[in-house]
Amino acid sequence: MNVEQVSNWTGDLPLESLPLDLEPPALEFDQGQLIQFDISNQDPKTWDSNPLQSPPTAPAVDTGQWQAYCESSTPAITFPPGDMISRLVPTTTVTHLRFGSVALKHATVLISNILSAFPQVMLRRQTFPPFIHGHWHTSSLPEKLASCMSISQLFSTRASETQAFLWRTIQAEDQRFRDELMTLSPREIHSAIQAVVIYIIMIIVDRGTDRPELAERMIWTFKILSLRFRDLMGDEYFSNTEGTHPSMTWEDWVFAETRRRVTCLWFVLSRVFSFQAFVSCTGRETEMPLVSNRRLWEARSREEWEDEKAIYEMSRPMTKLGELLEAKKNSGNPLNARRLENWEAGADTMAVMMNIALVLGSHIE
Repeated sequence: MNVEQVSNWTGDLPLESLPLDLEPPALEFDQGQLIQFDISNQDPKTWDSNPLQSPPTAPAVDTGQWQAYCESSTPAITFPPGDMISRLVPTTTVTHLRFGSVALKHATVLISNILSAFPQVMLRRQTFPPFIHGHWHTSSLPEKLASCMSISQLFSTRASETQAFLWRTIQAEDQRFRDELMTLSPREIHSAIQAVVIYIIMIIVDRGTDRPELAERMIWTFKILSLRFRDLMGDEYFSNTEGTHPSMTWEDWVFAETRRRVTCLWFVLSRVFSFQAFVSCTGRETEMPLVSNRRLWEARSREEWEDEKAIYEMSRPMTKLGELLEAKKNSGNPLNARRLENWEAGADTMAVMMNIALVLGSHIE
């Protein structure tokens, strides 16, 4: 089975066969309210009767070809063996990881609150989430992100009368990503990946919704897009540091930095929530590239970006997670203390979440 066949998947796979090592129930937010996606009693044969649910199931495929494709093309993503075509019956959930300390619990709530605000900050180009660039180097936003911005407007003004239209619109976008998968460029696919992240957060944040099948589908779409993106990008899947792969233009830098920020976002999520397989990145965690500082990321003109880039490089910034871990571990060292000062001075929301995630990482129960 190739990526094009995967893009037409509509829900006829058992969750245990999918690359979604999600654990059972519930996502807790600041008020302690639980959000649980329970589809254990739903029959997928009835999905076509509801316009908000997944369309009819796709035809059976050659399991051997599918596994061969995954093993040869995407070694960073593991697909368990077994019958790939059967009834979908499990419960799908996302849960907070558990921490003993009250202070650490509050830290997870802080990250949850930041994440839950992402749909709201998508309303204005000037306030985009810290993994989506304002694209000041182009005359307009990438089409996938512009559509996401419009859907965020619908989400922010949603009411009981407009809920159905909102979710139908999101599902239509999801289907469009699948339909266009094989014709999209790497940059278009990455914009789609960013949009899907926002849509998944919308589903989780909207406490009044109960759309497990749409959540399932969106997570699977994320995987499909990631598979295709890796096929097209190879070793550049989630970018490298500027030191090893310098960007020659502002446009190339934005694309590389955005990929670095998506990588850091998954790092943060893995320290707070118990989903473990949105994306499995190759290589050692300590080699993961860090994000740049706020001023460079938020530059509004080519001249400003060039100036900030020169200043940033002169500061000899930390560029890998291992460097940040070492500096925090030995902060008494004058050189490490100075590097930490530079890191904190340029910290944006993503860097703040990274700082919290590093503390949480060693305290998971």
